[in-house]
Amino acid sequence: MYYMPNQVCKQIVDLLKPSMLVMWVHRADTATPTAKILSLHPRFQLLALAPHVATLAQTRLRHPVKWTMPVAAFIPQKTCGNLACLKGFVVQGALRKYRNKSTFGFTRNYTRLWERMAQVMILMWSMYDDIVPRS
Repeated sequence: MYYMPNQVCKQIVDLLKPSMLVMWVHRADTATPTAKILSLHPRFQLLALAPHVATLAQTRLRHPVKWTMPVAAFIPQKTCGNLACLKGFVVQGALRKYRNKSTFGFTRNYTRLWERMAQVMILMWSMYDDIVPRS
């Protein structure tokens, strides 16, 4: 991930004049209610890639932060009818072990990943159908 200084971000916002600015929160533990990003644009939405990041960021920034899983439909060049033609899969986040006095495990929990991705895809298709009705 590339970090741009606030003055560069402000110049870009001033040049593009977006109607709304969408910003991703990555390190919620470093966020503060006086963060300069909160004054980049009068209309903005803060998003995070995980619920725990959104919750902490909202608490620290004192501003609403939603979370979302950005996914997009992939249409292969050739139809894939079995597992042999699948080449890979990527998921955001590192799977790291942790241990404390009372428990241990992994920092990421992907047990609901497929369910959540299916929900997002259904929502995306319903939004698409509202814009471009199928014939």
